[in-house]
Amino acid sequence: MRMKSFYRVLVLTILVTCTAFSAFAKQSVNTNNIVYNFEERNGLLVGQTLYKQEGKALSHYIRYNYTYDQNNKIVENNIQMWNKDKKQWDKSLSVRYEYNGQNVSTQCYKWDANKNSYKLLPKYNTSFIDPNL
Repeated sequence: MRMKSFYRVLVLTILVTCTAFSAFAKQSVNTNNIVYNFEERNGLLVGQTLYKQEGKALSHYIRYNYTYDQNNKIVENNIQMWNKDKKQWDKSLSVRYEYNGQNVSTQCYKWDANKNSYKLLPKYNTSFIDPNL
């Protein structure tokens, strides 16, 4: 139960970080029009795809992929945005997690397509204490 609470807080932190980035998007999306598809493996949330509901149709929007360590702690969250023109998922952000006791540190990276690598975004890095660890 404690791990589920931790992952809920973690997913909420990720979503808040992503919301900050989406403020720069070309058009805003009403969260009432978002449909979630969760992917679990061995009881762990390993991914989720968000779709925008446009009338009766759903269109791709954002995809999250989670990587865990041997202790089932999330160590990386890769975020991809749907590219309508190319009809493919494009890398967007990567959030990486480090654990030191109850201290959790995150580092956020933005994909640079020109350099074909992630670029550190220091102002979005954070640390917090998780008493459940």
